[in-house]
Amino acid sequence: MMVVIVIWIGSEVNYGRRINPKGKFDTIQKYLATHPDTSRIYRIEKDRNQYIIAHGKVDALLAFPSSPPAYVFDSSGKLVDWANDPGDNSTFQNKWQSNKREPVTRNEIEKTFQPKPEGDGKPAP
Repeated sequence: MMVVIVIWIGSEVNYGRRINPKGKFDTIQKYLATHPDTSRIYRIEKDRNQYIIAHGKVDALLAFPSSPPAYVFDSSGKLVDWANDPGDNSTFQNKWQSNKREPVTRNEIEKTFQPKPEGDGKPAP
């Protein structure tokens, strides 16, 4: 029985490390590049600002979150918040609750948040 508990705890820890965005992505572009299977994406309005909430995938054998991780990006595409289990996180739910929520497609997001061209910021001659 102790072995099962140790395996379960290890699975939870491993899952938590894999979904943590720190050092992996900080923009919607990088998120989409590293999470090609994301299909649940929403645009919300909160305090007159637009945000994108993308729900990741639960892909852990023995981790049992109540919902998939959620990542919140501002209108510039920057990661501003995330929750490993938003279904059990009332603070996250209350913070990002909005009556203006609409699903958006991956293609819409990719067109809206084009990567900025590399260069020195000066116009070409």
